[in-house]
Amino acid sequence: MTLTLADEIKKYDTGALISFLQERDLRLDLDDENIIRKEKIDGRAFLKLGKEEFRSISLGLRPTEVLEKYDLASEGTEIIPLFTLRIHKISDENKYLELYMADIKL
Repeated sequence: MTLTLADEIKKYDTGALISFLQERDLRLDLDDENIIRKEKIDGRAFLKLGKEEFRSISLGLRPTEVLEKYDLASEGTEIIPLFTLRIHKISDENKYLELYMADIKL
């Protein structure tokens, strides 16, 4: 199974994320690194941040350049596909159902 860059970044803790961003020559200064540490932004959180969130924590737009360059920019939760619930029949004689129902206080 081949991991995408996004899959790899999701694994990063805060320190590894900072190292990754430094390698991309984003001109992160010590203040930027301290903000990332203070906010405890790891790889998974970084990928979820949009331009407004970067601005709100005073990181400016440089990290969003990385997201856009590597096509990792978040489009919000709208891109998450919906799923269909599957209904499963459970027999009234199912012993586990009986145990669970006995625990329920009506």
